[in-house]
Amino acid sequence: MKVIDSSEHFDPALKGGALCIGNFDGVHIGHQQLLAETVKLAKSVGGLAVVLTLQPHPMRLLNPEKMPEPICRAADKLCWLEQSGVDIVIVERTRSEILKLSPQQFLDKLLLKHIGPKWIVEGQSFRFGLNRSGDVNLLQELAADRNFQLRVLGPVQADLGRDGKFTVSSSLIRELLRSGLVAQARQCLGRPHVITGIVSRGARRGRKLGLPTANLERIEQLTPAEGVYAGRGWLGGKCYPAAISVGTAVTFDHGERLVEAILLDFDEDIYDQQIHLEFYLHLRQQLRFGSAAELAEQIRGDCKKVKRLVDKGEIEIPPTEQNE
Repeated sequence: MKVIDSSEHFDPALKGGALCIGNFDGVHIGHQQLLAETVKLAKSVGGLAVVLTLQPHPMRLLNPEKMPEPICRAADKLCWLEQSGVDIVIVERTRSEILKLSPQQFLDKLLLKHIGPKWIVEGQSFRFGLNRSGDVNLLQELAADRNFQLRVLGPVQADLGRDGKFTVSSSLIRELLRSGLVAQARQCLGRPHVITGIVSRGARRGRKLGLPTANLERIEQLTPAEGVYAGRGWLGGKCYPAAISVGTAVTFDHGERLVEAILLDFDEDIYDQQIHLEFYLHLRQQLRFGSAAELAEQIRGDCKKVKRLVDKGEIEIPPTEQNE
């Protein structure tokens, strides 16, 4: 997959494929359907599958206070877009002059002039142009005399159990994560939610309890609600079962929100290394314990629950030299 930083740098010789435009935060199952259709239509016309995304999110310029927390890092987004099979991703820098374009100008000056797709693929809720005033109905009208075809896909729904079916969106996933519903978020994403950080030294309380933890700093993505979770930790390309705590260490009256993880069957010095944590299941709420010993006993119980989930195959640990 090729990544370019502006539609103006798009090779004119590559015109005539299929294009999908969006923010793609999380690259969830709804996005995945759009991307699959884009790849399919590009092949049908003998062209390339192209994605255009604005970076940073337009709300950073228009109303920074209302800018949504990102579900994923930019690097993760590119990785998942590549996995979808698209050929080119255009990461267009969000500029005020782009946000001021009318829908017709956005289409003509940004998309058709430089990329020239034969197909444009979007969801029913797609909006574009100044104040998001353009929609798929207008796009269909404009397609008639601009020599491209439009494919509009309906919403993708996820069955979230007793809560019923919901239309999958980045906004829904953020709501689920903020509520600690990581299993439901995993359904909508088509993969576990992941956060990435650097392991810091922290207060070393876990090591004093005989339960060394990895304390994460410099996290860029949305962190789930306070609680204890079962998941996986990726370190140096190797995967480990993990008990993950998000909270304020209430037993020790620590007021700062922390993200800590215990990697099962692992006890190495990993300070200042990057680690990825994947959230599979909410185990329990954060609790205040009467003593450090009581807390340690509960954490051991949490780790046993994670191990049982691995044994049952609900959390898969891919084989590596470390894990075999």
